[in-house]
Amino acid sequence: IMAFVIIGAAILAIWGWQFLQSQISEPKETVLKTAEVKEVNINEETGGYKITASFPQFYNLGDSAREAAASNLIKGRVEKSIEEFKRGVNEEITDTSPNIKGEMRISYKVVNLNSWVASVEFSEYTYIEGAAHPLDFFSSFNYNFKDNREIVLADLFNPGSNYLSVLSDLSRKSLKNQLGEYYVQESVESGTTPKSENFSVFFLGKDKLTIVFNVYSVTGYAAGPQTVETSYDELRTVINPEGVIQLTRQ
Repeated sequence: IMAFVIIGAAILAIWGWQFLQSQISEPKETVLKTAEVKEVNINEETGGYKITASFPQFYNLGDSAREAAASNLIKGRVEKSIEEFKRGVNEEITDTSPNIKGEMRISYKVVNLNSWVASVEFSEYTYIEGAAHPLDFFSSFNYNFKDNREIVLADLFNPGSNYLSVLSDLSRKSLKNQLGEYYVQESVESGTTPKSENFSVFFLGKDKLTIVFNVYSVTGYAAGPQTVETSYDELRTVINPEGVIQLTRQ
């Protein structure tokens, strides 16, 4: 009889444990929605300069902390660019040309935006008194909402792969074809050496990677910024199909 009592108690204990476990809810994964964008505008004009800037802030993602993290990064960079421009204007202002103002324009274009990834192109135009000509400059903002961090180029590729060499070869071939009379082999090869800083301006489309080479990086001012596009399929030997690229297609 005692044996039956012990066995019964053990069975009840197991059932009780299983019931208790079933009542403990597992942590729920945050369900994110496709983010939306609110445009923020800055307009400022003084006797020495004029600034017109617009940039995106994210909302309706389903997680205010992630929205704020990405939005604050963008806001901080725009504000930093504006402050650097103001310092440059103040250093160059003279009394010889009071009617010439410095000017800055910042605009953006959303390249890709879903519940996991944001890829934004920024275009910056600046002119400071005394400069030979205005300067057009492009920058990129790529964010992984899923992991709540900014995307760097290496995130797209298999660890240890020679992805920089692959990008270098593809870029050189493309630039040689598109530059025409502006093609200078030494400049192109210098600006496309397999270093991450040479490919730091990039955008993530649903099916392609776009790289921008700013003025003077691979050619002179007259040719302007250069864009190289390559499909993810072309990068299949080095790309990580289970990584960030998978998120761009959500």
